Amino acid sequence: MKSIEALRMPRPGERAIVDALADVAQGESMNALRQQAATMLVAANCGCGCGSFNVSLTGPVPAAAAEEVPTLVSSEPAIEVLPVFGHSGRLASVEVTYFLDEASGVPAPGSLIPGPSG
Repeated sequence: MKSIEALRMPRPGERAIVDALADVAQGESMNALRQQAATMLVAANCGCGCGSFNVSLTGPVPAAAAEEVPTLVSSEPAIEVLPVFGHSGRLASVEVTYFLDEASGVPAPGSLIPGPSG
């Protein structure tokens, strides 16, 4: 998605969500995602209040394998946090979807668990 603001340093909640994704990543993707998070700039990509954001990595970083990084989900409220990777294994965006409730920004990582694997 197209950014709706200029790139900036991540807010604590945005960084925490990427750290939470790294915490549940498998294999080498755990370390790769941590290194990517350390160099990321972000920009909101949706104006609805969901908290979705684009990621721009500012330096060389190892690639993460999308299949090794699960989505994060919550049932109350019903939320999905989807990491989106480019072909090079670089995190491109984090998409936050609220299914039944009004969007209220980036969810607290402690409220999320790994979603079912595809």
